[in-house]
This record gives sequence, C-alpha cells and structure tokens, in this order.
Amino acid sequence: MFATDALWGGHLKAVDFDPVVHRLTLQIDVIESGMRTSYDLACSGVSAMRFTNAIPDPWSYAEVTEIHTSHTIDEKWMVEVVLWSEACELVCTCDALAVTERSSDASAVQPE
Repeated sequence: MFATDALWGGHLKAVDFDPVVHRLTLQIDVIESGMRTSYDLACSGVSAMRFTNAIPDPWSYAEVTEIHTSHTIDEKWMVEVVLWSEACELVCTCDALAVTERSSDASAVQPE
C-alpha cells in the first residue's frame, strides 16, 4: 500500500479540487519532535470524491486521524481520510497519488 503513515495525526490545512484537470490536493501539516513539516497529498485523475460528516460541532482545526489507501477492482486508488473519527471522512477514487514534502520548519513550533 501507499505510504501515508507520516501524515497520521496531522492538521488538514487546505483542500483544493481542480475539476478541469480532475486533481485533488490536501495540504497537511505534521508536528513531530517540535518540528512542523508540510505535505501535499495529490490525487490525480479523480473519478469520485465524497465528504461525509456526522460530527455536529464546529472544529477549531481538522485532524487527519488516519489515511488508508487501497486499490479498487479496476486498479484505481481509493484514498480514505478519517477526520477525527469514522463519523467524518473524505474518500477519493483516482488514477494516481503522490505525497510530497513542501517544507520543514523547526522554529515554527515553540515548546510549551
């Protein structure tokens, strides 16, 4: 399966869907050992996308609790992003996906 474990527990900062080129990009910040790393999870060739939410209260931020990837029967990627709990998820079916590191910044996270 595709390696998305580094994104677990991150904060979903932005969701961008470009319907012209069928591309979904999730911007996720992960803080580990006082260092913030920003990633893009890019799904290209998107053929389906669904957001479901059964959590009624507004959130102060969106936690990427889990990300699971698998292949569909027709060899497309299925990407399932759990936000807080299984009661809220973003699911995408696409031709290809990639995780890229955008930046790292140790000074952005101050110890408490």
